[in-house]
Amino acid sequence: MKKNILILSLLLFISSHFAIAQCPIANSCTPGTAVNAGLGFSGGIYKVVLANISKTSTGDVGGYQNFSCTDSTSLIVGSNYQIRVENGTLITEDIKIWVDLDNNGTFDVTNELIFESLNKQIHTGNFSIPSGTVLNTPLRMRISSDDAGSIAANPITPCSTPQFGQVEDYSIYARANTSKPTTAFDSELQNTVCSGFVQFNDQTSNLPLTWKWYFGDGDSSSIQNPSHTYTTGGTYHVTLITSNNYGFDTLTKVNFITYTSSLTSSVKCTPSTLNYCCNYGILNVELGTINQNSSNASEGYMDFTCLGTSNFLEGTSYSLKIKTNTIKHDFKIYLDKNNDGSFDESTELIKTILGKANPNEFIIFPSGALKNVPLRLRIIADSEGQSIQACSNVSSGQCEDYAVIIEENPTPPIANFSVDAQIKCDSFFQFTNSSINTVD
Repeated sequence: MKKNILILSLLLFISSHFAIAQCPIANSCTPGTAVNAGLGFSGGIYKVVLANISKTSTGDVGGYQNFSCTDSTSLIVGSNYQIRVENGTLITEDIKIWVDLDNNGTFDVTNELIFESLNKQIHTGNFSIPSGTVLNTPLRMRISSDDAGSIAANPITPCSTPQFGQVEDYSIYARANTSKPTTAFDSELQNTVCSGFVQFNDQTSNLPLTWKWYFGDGDSSSIQNPSHTYTTGGTYHVTLITSNNYGFDTLTKVNFITYTSSLTSSVKCTPSTLNYCCNYGILNVELGTINQNSSNASEGYMDFTCLGTSNFLEGTSYSLKIKTNTIKHDFKIYLDKNNDGSFDESTELIKTILGKANPNEFIIFPSGALKNVPLRLRIIADSEGQSIQACSNVSSGQCEDYAVIIEENPTPPIANFSVDAQIKCDSFFQFTNSSINTVD
């Protein structure tokens, strides 16, 4: 009797901790072989790695593969697991993975989709099995893969036959989670320029039941994924404490959120548009990584300094494209080289463009500017013949500000210059320096 009890106990232990080779219940649908299988696209699934599953297969020519009776693994509910799915080398594919969480023989398209990866040849990422999943039973896991380019006309569903890809089934055993939480979180923005609004996202594993957030400014929240608005500029530590029936865990991210309303120093003047008409103004600016759309001068002064920066080497020529309508404008471009919030007309005017629509010019950032800090770049566009100055109101056009970072140029200068004429009746000649790289 004691021997029988010992054997029974051993079997119960093994069945609750290890995936014994059993088949999940039959599914309501079986996808077919890809419509274009074997045509040389190398589509389909070539390798799947998840926990102790590591399965190599032959791709689309193998058609639907049911590995659910031979390849299985145990996953703890609420824990994070990494999965890797490899496709062929000729096309990129989308994959979707479903698990029959309630073990009813069908896949709920939305609620049982546990992982998705798009337009890749190698797909990696993390997922977890949610609470409420049927425990200690083989559950069918379906991996569907198809050519990313054909998805619009033939979307992947649990029962669809792929055009170029493949479908494979495996099985998992969901095991109860008896661990305390492992706290983790992130946010959509870690440097909240322009707005103090931040959306926080809980990434805690092991099924937390409670959450307590401390945002660093005296406010807190007890919801899982809170949003919070910072009202005072500064840098803030953020703490999250999570708990379940088995314990609690705390994570603090130091200097996690920095809120500032502008990347550059405060500006001392913001020119207004006095008499907007006729579609004057700036529609788009392209410079480095800056590619900013706007309406026209009807919106007046625009401050884009908080939307990001672009880096430039001093003394180097860069393409500057300003989109307007077809009416000719005059333009002046200033750089706040000493970052004091004002613009000197003689030393900080770096470019003048006269009588052009949609100018496509080159701009050189001069030496002498502060390095490696965001500086305000001011672009003013107005109707032809206006007296444009950095802080004067604009007649029909508008003023827009951007942020740039100037870096030291390690390349020696290349000397060049031009002159307005080589032969003149008078003795006055206008020379223009056009050297590139740093010129002191």
